[in-house]
Amino acid sequence: MPMLREAAGGDEDAARALALDILEQYEPRTSKELLEAGEAAAFKLVQIRLQMEAMESGLSDKERQSLLRQASMLGRSSRDAHGWLRRSQAKR
Repeated sequence: MPMLREAAGGDEDAARALALDILEQYEPRTSKELLEAGEAAAFKLVQIRLQMEAMESGLSDKERQSLLRQASMLGRSSRDAHGWLRRSQAKR
């Protein structure tokens, strides 16, 4: 993901390590849990990117509101995926 690569200073190996660290925080133990963790993390990262874009100068109010609405929807999707993962993990 470009955002992680940028955060890692363009270093692909460091970006992969960062991605693994993010996924590890969700403590997935099955392939299904890993997929849900990846989805929750991806939604959250894109939400953050959209929120950052919404802060850029030169945007119209309409553009800014559109970005913030999209970010809000992604935040809900991330929470939903994380909630499913927590419920799945509670059944272990």
